[in-house]
Amino acid sequence: RFPDWPCYCLCSNNEILGNVSLAAMRVWLDGRATELVGIAWVATRKAERRRGIANRLLRHALEAVDAQGLPSALFTGLPGVYEPLGFEIVEQVYLAAPAQRLASGRTEFEIRTHRTLTPSLVETMARIRARAGSKHDGEVVRDTKYWQLYGALFNGYPNVVLLVCEQRGRAVGYVRIETEDDRLLVSELSCSAAAVGVALTLLGCVAELATDTERETVTLALP
Repeated sequence: RFPDWPCYCLCSNNEILGNVSLAAMRVWLDGRATELVGIAWVATRKAERRRGIANRLLRHALEAVDAQGLPSALFTGLPGVYEPLGFEIVEQVYLAAPAQRLASGRTEFEIRTHRTLTPSLVETMARIRARAGSKHDGEVVRDTKYWQLYGALFNGYPNVVLLVCEQRGRAVGYVRIETEDDRLLVSELSCSAAAVGVALTLLGCVAELATDTERETVTLALP
């Protein structure tokens, strides 16, 4: 489904023991669009773990990356596992707040909730993103191909919600929320830098959703 994401599998007797994928992308770094390769979906069948399968797959994938002369990156909760392969650990710092602190009484905007993305909604998100002009370090450059992939991945993930903020029928901002066991995770918030009211309204809606689902904390996982 994703031609730009080559997948490598290690097989035995026609059974897949493990796999790893590579994702070509451009990321903003120091104000420039930088080519790199994301490493994704590193997985080994449970019964086959601790046999060096993931290590062998990663070494093969990294040879393919090195042949392109590009840097690579991956996100993981087990960074120590990958450090021997040449990765440098970069600590991720997320901000968190009690949901009640984000409450907002603004009512001048209308909020629409979406759990699936249509092509027209993806286009709306792309326009909002373009108006915001965001080029933060670590943020992926979003071209047409990226947005197509974004929609496909969003619709295949069950624990994600999109809130779109509208003013007089015009979409002016959105926030993407992922639900975790004890909190809501804001993985994306986009609006014009001058539209403070939009941002506060969206975060207020996140706080209301957290309260409604009995989650006390909101975490911001943003570039």
